[in-house]
Amino acid sequence: NMMYPRLYLAKNLLRDDGLIFISIDETEIHNLRAICNDIFGEECFVGCISRVTGTPTGGGNKALVGEIDYILVYSRLPDVRIEGINFSKEDARIYDKEDERGKYLTRPLRRTGGEDRREDRPSMFYPITAPDGTKIFPIAPAGYESRWICGIERFKEMERDGLIEWMKIKKNGTEKWQVYQKFYLEGRVKQPSNFWAKLEGNKKATRDLRALFDGEKVFSFPKPVGLIQQIIQISDLREGDIVLDFFAGSGTTAHALMKQNSEDGVRRKYILVQLPEPLDPNDKEQTIGAKFCDKLGVPRNIAELTKERLRRAAKQVMNNSLEYHGDFGFRTFKLYRSNFKVWDGNLADADEQTLQRQLERHVEHVSEESSQEDILYELLLKAGFPLTTKVEAIEMAGKQVFSIEHGAMLICLEDEVTPELIDAMAEADPLQVICLDRAFAGNDQLKANAVQTFKVRASSKESEIVFMTV
Repeated sequence: NMMYPRLYLAKNLLRDDGLIFISIDETEIHNLRAICNDIFGEECFVGCISRVTGTPTGGGNKALVGEIDYILVYSRLPDVRIEGINFSKEDARIYDKEDERGKYLTRPLRRTGGEDRREDRPSMFYPITAPDGTKIFPIAPAGYESRWICGIERFKEMERDGLIEWMKIKKNGTEKWQVYQKFYLEGRVKQPSNFWAKLEGNKKATRDLRALFDGEKVFSFPKPVGLIQQIIQISDLREGDIVLDFFAGSGTTAHALMKQNSEDGVRRKYILVQLPEPLDPNDKEQTIGAKFCDKLGVPRNIAELTKERLRRAAKQVMNNSLEYHGDFGFRTFKLYRSNFKVWDGNLADADEQTLQRQLERHVEHVSEESSQEDILYELLLKAGFPLTTKVEAIEMAGKQVFSIEHGAMLICLEDEVTPELIDAMAEADPLQVICLDRAFAGNDQLKANAVQTFKVRASSKESEIVFMTV
């Protein structure tokens, strides 16, 4: 009942090449798999990742000790690509040679292992000319005729590309030429497996988060930053792409995304969703978090701790990534009712007195409790602007005006509009202007003059300025 509607909605939010990663333990993984097959389709099942948590759970005689959890991966459409991940320092250690093109390793050009005989691939048995002019054939150490890993045309191509290396080796007291293929480190990635054992575990995640919160354990069981980073890496997320976490918890997803952005210079975005779940100071699991909220002077709930984690994580990443100049800021929004009174369409056949009351109610249709920022962002959403739209508060003719996307739109939510303000906004040459209807105080002449001012300004620029009131 809890998961199905959320996952159904998540599928609709995914882009066609999008992926969803769902962390789950062994207790409910079979149910989750069935739900996801129903919603996404079995053909969109990408895989099930087993992750070593580093934190054994369970025990005694009734259960096996659990040391892994799972991540189910589904795609919006079939055949979505999973990206390879960059080599770690440990992976790169085997690249022990270097030339002007960078670090590389060599592997024998002769086929080893299964199907390595001449008769397995006759076209891959041919002579290669060594540096001293001798002809070299792929002969196995046991003396039988083997084969190369490729045909003659592919070998010539690798030779032209500088991917062949000759070395003299001593065997049975004599030197002989051996031919190798070169593999360069730069640009190489490895395809991720479904078993992640080398990532940081839950204990390290807890220690790191405690350090971020001045040694206080304000969250229990946070996910490791490295885990989410690896998910980001294999998801082929590019400039401006959005990661959505609708169970934000401690905010690890945003922390990992900021860290990954700083490391590879790609500016991705995130959206976190977290209910303001209350923290009970009398609950031993929540006491520390509740007290930390008191220390910050914010309401006692998880969402406030999540926001504080983002602020501290952003500062930490900035301090460790001096060369990255991306945006580490974020905006917070709360789900709330509309700032505008809604006309009740069901009263069309109501009596005269009921209609009169509704008309009177809408004489002032903007809620008195709404701030200018509340109204501003609702207008932006209704106009189709994203919540990350650049907004700047500026002063014009002594009034506060919100400049949207470097002046493309101007929104004034002051309670009074003057002719000087109208002239100043027209001079700024926006594409659209919005003001509160009540700001004209019933002065129809001022409103008509405003319409004409914008019309004249637009005609002189051979463009159009849309002027509207709300």
